Amino acid sequence: MPIKIFADERDKNLDLGKLPFSEIIDWRYEEQRQKYDELLAEKYKIESYQILYFKGEEIIKDQWYCNEQFKIISDTESNIKGYVLSFKDLTVPVLFYKQRSGDDKPILTYARTDGFEIISDIDGKKIKLNSFDVLSLSWCEKIIGSAVGYEVKEKRGIFKGVPQEGYCYCLSMKGMLLFIENHFEMLKNSWQQQQAGNYLKVNIGDRLEWYENTKSQIKAEIQKYGGDDWEKIMLNIQKKWSAFGR
Repeated sequence: MPIKIFADERDKNLDLGKLPFSEIIDWRYEEQRQKYDELLAEKYKIESYQILYFKGEEIIKDQWYCNEQFKIISDTESNIKGYVLSFKDLTVPVLFYKQRSGDDKPILTYARTDGFEIISDIDGKKIKLNSFDVLSLSWCEKIIGSAVGYEVKEKRGIFKGVPQEGYCYCLSMKGMLLFIENHFEMLKNSWQQQQAGNYLKVNIGDRLEWYENTKSQIKAEIQKYGGDDWEKIMLNIQKKWSAFGR
């Protein structure tokens, strides 16, 4: 069975004309999605901003996200055309599940998130891009030589409300996505107010408390959707995401 690339399936019926900057590439083709930054830079000017988190007067390192970037997209005459928020090397798992027919034990699937991006034009139209590799061995079967392996991946695919037909995101994942969208709007406002140097100062506020609550929710969802293997799943996730072992 061939490896599934979710985005090729999910994006084939997209109305590309309704998305910002869609004249640059056709999002249905993986090679164009992966070349997006290069294609964008050919047509627009890109300014990148480092995000600095403060707690009081102290700069702290964000515990869950690294390589977070906020970018301003302008034309050659310096007219602002859009904004980008990108997270790379996210350190939280993506959890989704499938309820078995006639069985009260769902199937939990989890993935390593490589990145999440929001690209917006000045009118608020957005493209949301998702990149991840599924880690649990219950999703897509592939013959590798004489052995059976599993691999599912998505690279810069258009993010939609369900990961695949018949599967649902857990509430923790939906909450994280809502948080990222709200964070994107906050960064836009911060940039408009600061505009000094190539960095943005952000008061972390109650964000760390939110992280802890999300951790607790993820652990509860593993127990709820992990079936008989939830303890094994919990240990596996804690090995791959050290934040959950604390």
